[in-house]
Amino acid sequence: MAGFDGDAEPWAEIAREGGAPSGVPCPDSATVRWANKSVYIQVKKDGTGLPMFGTLSLREDDDSNAVWLMWEPDMDEQAPAARNYAISTRVSQVHSIRFHRPNIGTPQVLINLKSGYTYPPLYFHAGGVMEFKSTLADVAALTRSDACAATVLVNDATDMLQRSLHELDMLQANTSPERGLGTSRSRAATKPSSPKDGAGGRRLGEDDEGAW
Repeated sequence: MAGFDGDAEPWAEIAREGGAPSGVPCPDSATVRWANKSVYIQVKKDGTGLPMFGTLSLREDDDSNAVWLMWEPDMDEQAPAARNYAISTRVSQVHSIRFHRPNIGTPQVLINLKSGYTYPPLYFHAGGVMEFKSTLADVAALTRSDACAATVLVNDATDMLQRSLHELDMLQANTSPERGLGTSRSRAATKPSSPKDGAGGRRLGEDDEGAW
């Protein structure tokens, strides 16, 4: 992008001074599990600036099993200031992701970290939002937020605790000495119950695909 001046753009100030985490960098040896080379950010908040294209990817370190979410600008087209906009964070540090798929317009996602920092929106110029969500679901537990249907919580501790307690209750019911007292009681104790809405949200399943 000719004439690009990162210092003059609002997102540049946010990237350097607004609390963007530096953290441990993703190892070069990490395996790319998914990538989309047509994801861009809007350099100016009001949408009047030219889009900055780059590659969004999910990468896994075979040694630590940690998964990184990364977005890297196309350096061959951008000035050195574009490095200020790069995204590199562990999925374990992500609190929630909001998915927006308008009937007319470009799909986008908004990534919120546990620290309270929010990255600039990522726009999927050539689609691929559902592929991103599906791959992310393979490496993290996604729970739909009760507050916003378009937002999913990533590895929500409240939902995990509820599911653990439910599994413990089922285990105790299956091993209880009273289990053999009656057929109807046994069935009531072992019959799986449907997932319940928790304080944080509801675990996503296959039936939720059409709601995005």
